[in-house]
Amino acid sequence: MRLKSTLIELKDVAAELASLEEDTQLDEGTLLEINERLSLLYSLQKKHHVDSVEELIQLRDDLETKLIAINSSDEQLERLEAEVVQKLAIALRNAKELSEARKLVLDRIAKDVQNTLSNVGMSNAMLQIVLEPLKEGEMRESGIDTIQFLFSANKGQALQSIHRVASGENFLV
Repeated sequence: MRLKSTLIELKDVAAELASLEEDTQLDEGTLLEINERLSLLYSLQKKHHVDSVEELIQLRDDLETKLIAINSSDEQLERLEAEVVQKLAIALRNAKELSEARKLVLDRIAKDVQNTLSNVGMSNAMLQIVLEPLKEGEMRESGIDTIQFLFSANKGQALQSIHRVASGENFLV
């Protein structure tokens, strides 16, 4: 009787082992897929000179971060270009306002200087202030026009650039 019950127990254990064996057997497709994946991981480790899968994952994350930065730099460049266009429009508007303000005061400045020249005994001296616009679309840090001061110290003498007169070229008193 004891032998019989032990035999039944052994058959039961054998059946359980057979069942476990069926559950743990892999099909050939899954086994091939796992081997291919391991082979890929190993070749990537060699290619990138890393020793572990963790290092490979870290490298992937670093590269992904760099790629995101590159993609966002395009967006940042577009944003900066838009900002440049906006600031250029503001600068142009300010330059036009400056040019208009210059036009309003040039005659008064010329008259004030003329009066001062007369007061210091240079009644024949002449000063003319010429405002010349730059080429269309051109702008400098001083605006969209240039100012030229023309001066003549004596009656009948042609007006010349104040730079030439101040340097002594053709200057007679």
